[in-house]
Amino acid sequence: MRYFQIDTLGDSGDKKLAIVSEDVPELGIYSHFPSRGKSIIDRYPADARTHLQPRYRGIKLSSLLGNILSWLIVDTAFKDLITDHRSEIE
Repeated sequence: MRYFQIDTLGDSGDKKLAIVSEDVPELGIYSHFPSRGKSIIDRYPADARTHLQPRYRGIKLSSLLGNILSWLIVDTAFKDLITDHRSEIE
């Protein structure tokens, strides 16, 4: 089986990039599920919000939004790349 390890933090040396530092409060005890590959599709709020880390409120666009949660927060092109190899994704 092939696998890829993805660094979800991104380039912490680039202050133009944003980094998410908090999970979605409404997830409560389930907030660790995404970093473990567990589904939260039935628990994720439609109006979910999180906050950027104060030191990294970047303005530069990137395919992967850096975060300290080990979540994959990606743009549509990155998501499409993943779904080309894996049919189930949230």
